[in-house]
Amino acid sequence: MTMALGDFQASFLGPTSITIHNDGDVTRHRALVPQPLLQVTVLDALLLGNWFGGCRHGKSKKLPDSRFRVKALSPHPDREWRMDERMTSDKRALRRRARRRHAALEPRFVAQRSAAIHDHLRGLPVWSGMRVLHSYVNSLPGEVATGELLTATKATGRRVVVPYAEAHHRQLRHAEIDSLEELQPGHWGLLQPPRPRFVDPSVLDLVLVPGLMFDRRGFRIGQGGGYYDRFLADLDGAVTVGITYDEFVVDWIPDEVHDVPVHIVVTPSGVVTPSSNERLLP
Repeated sequence: MTMALGDFQASFLGPTSITIHNDGDVTRHRALVPQPLLQVTVLDALLLGNWFGGCRHGKSKKLPDSRFRVKALSPHPDREWRMDERMTSDKRALRRRARRRHAALEPRFVAQRSAAIHDHLRGLPVWSGMRVLHSYVNSLPGEVATGELLTATKATGRRVVVPYAEAHHRQLRHAEIDSLEELQPGHWGLLQPPRPRFVDPSVLDLVLVPGLMFDRRGFRIGQGGGYYDRFLADLDGAVTVGITYDEFVVDWIPDEVHDVPVHIVVTPSGVVTPSSNERLLP
């Protein structure tokens, strides 16, 4: 969905109309802003301005160019503003937009940023005592690369487990591998072994979780199949780590009842963790 800044009434992430005044204030009625006309997508607002960081309890937030001051009026002042029943379709729109942005990333960007993420992962306290690592093997455009990390981890004598998906089974299974060379494209494009050796998830120490976007609470927008949500909901004992680029971390993503946050998020510039998980920091 697109929000055009101009003299019009806009619907932003649902039926609610918002107002962007000449002084930069945003309320929920009608818009009057200076020309020229500017198109701002929902994802642009999230990524470039972390717009939703200001959308709680009537707080204000400065956009990067400091021209507009965003102030949202919460319909529920006693709790964080959440989207209405249309959030599911809006998350689909965010997912499509994030996929396009990932697909546009240059291979050199992916390689450099992925290497930086690997360095931060090795600095986590849980890494030194880890015996079994669970990780996807990147196969989608722009996805954080994991191949070199998994090969190096296997070389240290640790066990490596990859997700295994089946068309007729809505739950992820988990297969131990000896080498990346044994992997082949499977369901949903996952790289997985043709003759899997399944393990119980209770043996996992650390799980690397992919995502198109993460917020600072650990919630994510994934590919939409729901496999990881079900996996994380049933997982007990392992530390879960989302890995992504800094450009795809925002203050807030709309979360639903079935969504499960990761414990921490690692980016090329460092580690993001909710305050309740600060013990996991280096």
